[in-house]
Parts: sequence; C-alpha cells; structure tokens
Amino acid sequence: MDTEIIRQKIFDYVKVAGDEKLEAIYTIIKDDGAEPYEWLNDDELIAELDRNVLHIFHTSRNPKFKFKRK
Repeated sequence: MDTEIIRQKIFDYVKVAGDEKLEAIYTIIKDDGAEPYEWLNDDELIAELDRNVLHIFHTSRNPKFKFKRK
C-alpha cells in the first residue's frame, strides 16, 4: 500500500478515535524517533561515504570530477 494512502488512513482514524485508542496509539509511537539519528557521528557511515566519493572520483570519465592527489 502506498505510504500516502497509509498516512491518510491513519489521519482519518485518529480524527474519530476515542480516548483509549488514542492513548494506545500514543503508547506505541511515543518513543519512536525520540533520539534523532546523528549521521555525522556514525563513523561507519562516514567511512562508507568517503569510499563511495573516492570511487566516483577515480572512475569518473569527466575530467572535472577527477581526484587530484597532492
């Protein structure tokens, strides 16, 4: 199912849900995403991005994207 359809169905359900159902839904989702993902502090991700960028520089046929070593 398309995420936009799911979003609309949840929105419609929440509009008419009773207090108990709203509290139950909130209990399920309240901690979801409580701490934002700080990708700049993810050493493994940064290393992978570095490898990908270097690969692009080394394999590019466009001269302006060539990696220049000092």
